[in-house]
Amino acid sequence: MMHISNGNFMELSREKRAFLEQNIFKGKIIKQFQGRGGLIYIVERDCIPKFVAYKTTQEFEKEDISTIKVGAIENIEREAGNWFRYSNHPLLIRPFSVTLVNNFPIICMPYCNGDLSAFTRSKQSLTSVIILSLQIIKGLIEASKAGLKYHQDIKPDNILYIDLSEKYRNFPPEDVEHYLRYSVRIADFGVANAYLNGHPGGTNVYKAPEQYDIETVSYTNLTMPKNREVEELIVPVVTHNNSAEIYH
Repeated sequence: MMHISNGNFMELSREKRAFLEQNIFKGKIIKQFQGRGGLIYIVERDCIPKFVAYKTTQEFEKEDISTIKVGAIENIEREAGNWFRYSNHPLLIRPFSVTLVNNFPIICMPYCNGDLSAFTRSKQSLTSVIILSLQIIKGLIEASKAGLKYHQDIKPDNILYIDLSEKYRNFPPEDVEHYLRYSVRIADFGVANAYLNGHPGGTNVYKAPEQYDIETVSYTNLTMPKNREVEELIVPVVTHNNSAEIYH
C-alpha cells in the first residue's frame, strides 16, 4: 500500500483534480460517478492497462473536513480488505492497489464497460439470461470458497461486466450467441459478511426478507430459490436471497 499525504488537498476541487491526476492516478479523469457505494473515477493513462477505475468514499469530496464521518473511512477500509480477501477468481473484481490520501483509502481496480442494470432495462433472450446468470452463480460459489458467506448487496449495479469483443479480434464468432462477449465481474464487497456482526446491510429494493429483520430469520439454511422465473435471474441474484451459499 502506498501512502500519499497533502495538507492542502481537500481545499479546492480544481487543485484536487490536478493533484489526483498528477500524483495518484498518473492519468486523466474522463468520467466520475457517485452513488450509495461511494465515488468512482474512470482514468485514462498512457500505459497498460489504458483504463482503470478508482473508488473511494463520498466523504472524499467534502471541502469541510470537520463534517467528515470516521465511519465513512472505516467503511471503505473494510470494503478494500474484503475485496482482496474474497476476490479469488476472474469473475470477481480484484483491486490492483490501495492508496491513502489524507487517510482516505482510494482503491485502484480494473475498468469495466458497465453494469448489469443496462441489461435489466431491456428484454433479454433466454440464452443471454442463462449466460449472464451462470457467471454470477459461479462467481459467488468461488467467493464462498474464500470465506464469503453473505455478499448482502447483490444487485444489478454491483454486477459489472467486461466486453471481451474489445479485447479479442472477431470474438465471439458470428454464428455464436453474441452475449458470450460479456464477462461478469462481481463487485462491491462493502457489507460482505456484515451479518455476522449484526449488520443486515443491503439495498432496500433488493433486500432479502431476513435483511429487514435479522431476529426472525436465520441466514444459515437459506439457499437460492429454485422456482424463480428464469428472466428474473438477470436482476440478479434473486431478490429473495443475498447469500453466496447457493450450492447446497
